[in-house]
Amino acid sequence: MRNPRAVPWDASTSRRAQKELLCGASVWWFASNVGKNRMDNPADRIVTDPAICHGEPVVRGLRYPVKMILDLLRSGMSEAEILADYADLEQGDIVAVQAYVADPGEKAQGG
Repeated sequence: MRNPRAVPWDASTSRRAQKELLCGASVWWFASNVGKNRMDNPADRIVTDPAICHGEPVVRGLRYPVKMILDLLRSGMSEAEILADYADLEQGDIVAVQAYVADPGEKAQGG
């Protein structure tokens, strides 16, 4: 039985071929894991941490308070404008802020 941790080459394999094998493995891993380990649940995107923004609810611990995002939306900025101005934010973050405000009984989890 082949060792699953063994590299897919031997001593005669060229460095270029080794790099191609590793690059291909990395691309395969990335393609097979796209969308995984993401915060698909909006409630998971809003966190509170006493060390971040004095414990206010923030988006993914990025120091963007929920209140700030709401103020931007209320001022008339579109989601696209907010995402363009704040490169760290994702579409799901804005959805999470709106869901968080819509259900005030839902508590933010610690980050």
